[in-house]
Amino acid sequence: MRSPQVAGWLVVARRLARSLVVVAAVVLALLTAQGAAAAHAAVPLAATAEPAPVEGDPDEMVDDPTTDGEVTARTRHLLEATTTAFPETSWYCFAPRPGTTSEHPLGRACDGTFGNVYGERPTPGQRDLGWEVAGWLQEHARVLGVQYVIWDGRIWSPRRDAEGWRPYDGGGLHDPDDVTGGHLDHLHVSVREGELPPALPDLGDLRDLGGGGWLVVVLLGGGVVAGLLAGARRSRRTPAP
Repeated sequence: MRSPQVAGWLVVARRLARSLVVVAAVVLALLTAQGAAAAHAAVPLAATAEPAPVEGDPDEMVDDPTTDGEVTARTRHLLEATTTAFPETSWYCFAPRPGTTSEHPLGRACDGTFGNVYGERPTPGQRDLGWEVAGWLQEHARVLGVQYVIWDGRIWSPRRDAEGWRPYDGGGLHDPDDVTGGHLDHLHVSVREGELPPALPDLGDLRDLGGGGWLVVVLLGGGVVAGLLAGARRSRRTPAP
């Protein structure tokens, strides 16, 4: 004959098993729905594909395909990946710029335009394309070795990712109120030097659940914990025979 304590814990175990089944079913349904939506999204394949990391020495100096200068292998790799994903964009990378702290003369930066010309504000469609490219660089910042991105008067960097896209103040080099100085007419991207730090563990498709999906999982997980605690309290209150 089972003791009340053993019986209480068996009830808790059965509740836990049922709750885990529900959580698994919800997660599977969310992944399936999002996978179907992604499959039917009208987004170019190149823009959705995960770019590969640069091979070999990322700091090796190589020919800059946009000028007669040189850039690092990582910079050229980022440029090639970006123009493959967004072939309608235009870029230039190396620039001498003596007496500045810019990454352009170091071969570690590129500037891109989106059908507009320097010195003129882009059209709404060109501006949207610029933000699409900026978001893509942000999404793939680690594998491409992005150090920071400036576009449309905003700056983003992996180091301060939690702050999002911050207002750009010119960095002591440019007038942020100017069309070009504020990067309203072109996007700037700088890349890191050296090897990249180790990647964080990949959570796989769970990172694509979105806010609503994660809320459901958290609530269900909280229900599991609450059920366990309630069962434990009942078991402790059951008097010994």
